[in-house]
Amino acid sequence: MSADNGIYILRTVCKHFVNDEQTGQRVKVPYYVYRVAEAFAMDNFEWYEKNQPYNLGAFMLSVWED
Repeated sequence: MSADNGIYILRTVCKHFVNDEQTGQRVKVPYYVYRVAEAFAMDNFEWYEKNQPYNLGAFMLSVWED
């Protein structure tokens, strides 16, 4: 078993629009979304980040899915 196997949590910031009651304008409100995955070979994340940053999104998609 590799030392980098484990449970990993991905925290992202999403934004949605709400109507401000005082001004009547639509305002972006940020909120956090957490995704949890049991992942193996997470050292690949660092490798992709340094050597192939254009493939990092595909790697993250394979770990955390949608």
